[in-house]
Amino acid sequence: MRHDPGLAASPPVRYSLEVAGSAISLPFVFLVRRGRRGGGANQRWTFQPVSGNVFTVRSVGSGLCLDVPGSSTAEGVQLDQWTCDGGANQEWVFDAAGNYSSPSDTSFVLVSLNTGMTAEVKGNSTASGAKVDQWQGNGGSNQTWAVSAA
Repeated sequence: MRHDPGLAASPPVRYSLEVAGSAISLPFVFLVRRGRRGGGANQRWTFQPVSGNVFTVRSVGSGLCLDVPGSSTAEGVQLDQWTCDGGANQEWVFDAAGNYSSPSDTSFVLVSLNTGMTAEVKGNSTASGAKVDQWQGNGGSNQTWAVSAA
């Protein structure tokens, strides 16, 4: 998944949702790294259908799922990855955010089925290493994601 902060004055800067480090252990913290997408397994994800537009998001590198820790319903809780267990805190709704007027418009928001909150780059940060948390949907560019082929 990549994030586009929507910088209008210059070509958009692309971000990758990345697992910190490369070792496989529990839990990992999700970071957004600035710059060129490396394409490593820690930046690749699979989307496994649950039903309709609900998916689990699984890291290729670890096999673990994108998770709201402890099924927390609090705003600002940092997302992590955890053993896939089929809980609602690991189920995500992909809602269209773009106008889909062209095949290249693949923008969407990632909403937790557990809380109804949106995965976002914390504080609208554009810094390398920014955390990804959950927050009420507000239409911000820090809550807009895109999927691209690996």
